Amino acid sequence: MVRRMLLESNPYRVRVALLDDDRVTDLFVERVDQHGVVGNIYKGRVTRVLPGMDAAFVDIGLARDAYLYAGDLRIGAASEEGDEEAAPELPVIDEVLHPGEEILVQVRRDAMPNKGARIHTEISLPGRFLVWMPQGRGVGVSRRIEDPEERERLEQILAGFSDVSGGLIIRTAGKGRPAERLRADFDMLQSAWAEIQERLRTETAPALLYHEQDLAVRAVRDLFRPDVDELWVDGDSTHDRILSYLDRSAPAMVDKVRRAEVPGYLFEHMGVEREIERARKRRVWLPSGGHIVIQPTEALISIDVNTGRYVGKEALEQTVLQTNLEAAEEIAHQLRLRDLGGLIVVDFIDMAEEANREKVFQLLQEALERDHQRTRLLGFSEFGLVQITRRRARMDLVRLLTEVCPTCKGRGRIPEALSVCLQMRRDLLFGPLLSSNGRARVRLHPDTLAALESRHSHLKRELDEHFKGRLEWVAAPAIKRHEFLIEALP
Repeated sequence: MVRRMLLESNPYRVRVALLDDDRVTDLFVERVDQHGVVGNIYKGRVTRVLPGMDAAFVDIGLARDAYLYAGDLRIGAASEEGDEEAAPELPVIDEVLHPGEEILVQVRRDAMPNKGARIHTEISLPGRFLVWMPQGRGVGVSRRIEDPEERERLEQILAGFSDVSGGLIIRTAGKGRPAERLRADFDMLQSAWAEIQERLRTETAPALLYHEQDLAVRAVRDLFRPDVDELWVDGDSTHDRILSYLDRSAPAMVDKVRRAEVPGYLFEHMGVEREIERARKRRVWLPSGGHIVIQPTEALISIDVNTGRYVGKEALEQTVLQTNLEAAEEIAHQLRLRDLGGLIVVDFIDMAEEANREKVFQLLQEALERDHQRTRLLGFSEFGLVQITRRRARMDLVRLLTEVCPTCKGRGRIPEALSVCLQMRRDLLFGPLLSSNGRARVRLHPDTLAALESRHSHLKRELDEHFKGRLEWVAAPAIKRHEFLIEALP
């Protein structure tokens, strides 16, 4: 399998894609004018403490106050690359925090629509090979490093870091790295923490103390691992920055970096643009002709599995099993590709045999284990639903690449033509919009006017007869389909 990483950068946007044998597995987008704040460290000021919510709101200098849950006040003990031990008992929030108090916080999740950023006090500084929690405790090796001998070697290196305070984790990228390289990475993190501490003493809240790297460097730091065969970069200045970063942190990886020959077309030539267009759609087709429908809502993401065009070749149970197996693989892929997070509920097609349900669940579990984000999976419920939780840190791909429809305001549905026509009829017959002579011009969207002249011609005929030719009908493409405009004529 050939694994590639693509990085496209221009003055307005950065995009990163990971491909396994030309199939896009992960996609990340960051606009320059909407830079995320996850990982940033702030000196904040508590504005409100809400015991009834076990939470506080903190001013960190953003448009909306950040949200601090009581459980995120602890200085936890991380075990392996972001996995936390069982949470201790929640502190009593109003005994720990008070309005006006200044605290050091880090952003865990970007602001969402109608929600401020989520923050915590468990500060962590990520390097290329290590994650250091200056105020934490415990050391460990990423569980993604499975080789027992390598784990033992890395644990021995950690034992030699006798001067280390706080918590320290060797990331997956640390596999095979010599002790000197790991030590250099830690020295860099110590230097960054010293700068944060100095700014903490001198800055007035709210203040930004540490700015997380932009997507280009962050992606190379976190995702450009030895198992990636090539890194293609589109953008001269970004190419130079990446080489400079790798020269300092991972010189052995420099030879894998390639510069895109034709600026602006890297994603097009590698087939990523087609996958992005596919990721915008609610319906995703499966190899055999079935499909899944992905529908985000306010509280959760629902995914429905359907046989679609697939009619199978044997019994119904085999047709359903084949569709569900394909869906399980595609669902895990789409969660990564679209970067969907929170609660996901999957409605697989009903299966009569328990063994088949187990096959589908096992495949879904294995597919989710390849995800970079932390996921949890619950088995089939009494109603045949499977629940997944996936860590959400940033805005998902669809929100980043699309805008809310100005016609339906994000509902995905607009009033049908008859409803619009009946509102218009009411205003014509009973509203105060006409002049004394009763002449008027009615402007409608062309589709609505076409429906009025065909399916609802009886309604138009009623109005024409009532006004005896004093109505002028106009097709107006600029008017939204669910609206109309009545103008009185002299």
